[in-house]
Amino acid sequence: MKEKYPIIGDIRGPALAIGIELVKDRETKEPAIEEAHRVVNLGMERGVMFGITKYARMGNTLKIKPPLVVTDDEVQKALSVFEECISRVS
Repeated sequence: MKEKYPIIGDIRGPALAIGIELVKDRETKEPAIEEAHRVVNLGMERGVMFGITKYARMGNTLKIKPPLVVTDDEVQKALSVFEECISRVS
């Protein structure tokens, strides 16, 4: 998705604990704070909870932290909802 959506600046994290940084511009790395909050709200409307990191008051890094007992179907739903939300916000 990073290649498809320029709003995704960076993806990082161990295993299933994933942080997805949203930026307005990949060159300047300007944080996309409002867009991140919109993704969280759109996800909630669709039944998927995404967290948001407030590190250094940035608020532009989305958190995906599923439980250890997550199923393949649940992962696919979360990714599908995430892509739908990113697509709408982009």
